Amino acid sequence: MKILFRTPNWIGDAIVSRILLYNLKGHEITLLCRYGLQDIFYDFECITFKNKKELFLKSLALKKRQFDVGIVVPLSFSSAFFLYIAHPAERIGFSFEKRDIFLTKRLKIPDNWKNRHTIQTQFLLLKELGIEPEVPEVYFSPVCNCDSTLYKLSSYVTIAPFAAFGGAKEWFFDNYLEVAETLFKKYGYKTVILGSQKDAHRLKDFYLPEFITSLIGRTSLMEAACIIKNSLIFIGNDSGLAHLSASMGHPTVSIFGPTSPIWTKPIGKASFALWEPPECAPCYRRECPLGTKECMKKISTTLVLDTIDEILKKV
Repeated sequence: MKILFRTPNWIGDAIVSRILLYNLKGHEITLLCRYGLQDIFYDFECITFKNKKELFLKSLALKKRQFDVGIVVPLSFSSAFFLYIAHPAERIGFSFEKRDIFLTKRLKIPDNWKNRHTIQTQFLLLKELGIEPEVPEVYFSPVCNCDSTLYKLSSYVTIAPFAAFGGAKEWFFDNYLEVAETLFKKYGYKTVILGSQKDAHRLKDFYLPEFITSLIGRTSLMEAACIIKNSLIFIGNDSGLAHLSASMGHPTVSIFGPTSPIWTKPIGKASFALWEPPECAPCYRRECPLGTKECMKKISTTLVLDTIDEILKKV
């Protein structure tokens, strides 16, 4: 069966969608994905786009390929519209934002969709094809041929202190520094900081001791994956890199605040989520509406360090 698969636009969501692709093995899969995400889908044919004009033109060209089925994972109106332009015979997606006219199979989103993991909801897309999906232990394996020796070290941890979604998701940077210092003093472990280019300027107000190396903005997504995989453990916010770490089966500690791990916990055999929600959480806001980030204050450095200790004892 020829399947056109429209991937999500966020890094974390795109990584989770690999679980769906794992369950579609044996079919001829073509992906329609935002430019910059193709490293996540290195083992699939990717049709990438940088803007809606390019997406329209490429979707129109895909019509000639006569796909049997189209699956649209994102909930946006535009994602269903552009799948319609490509015009697979069957177009499967969730009923949302008045986009039903573009779909041939419209699935109702469960009422409790934010009170169960998002992958369980997305599995409904595959069940329409008669597939009983499963969650693999590992669903991303990076190709580590990067021109770097850093990921060949053996005694470092990786952290990702920033989040593209917004500041509300970010645990306090001073807390990350305290965790890094404690791990160095206690075990001799160094720390590598990962993140995107747009966050590089945020470190200028902080002094980084010699046991911390910042690679923010200096790695590709595949290089970041290699560096994470060869570290002892990953610690970060609810972000794309946390999902990347968990997808490799790597020890992962993700810190939640305004979002709920019930809905979006990184999926993996060694994934641990920390969440101590106050009454106002989850609010799913990009910035804390109260200006206090109480949900993040609830996560202490002691809790994070104790969790790391327990995980490292089992590694």
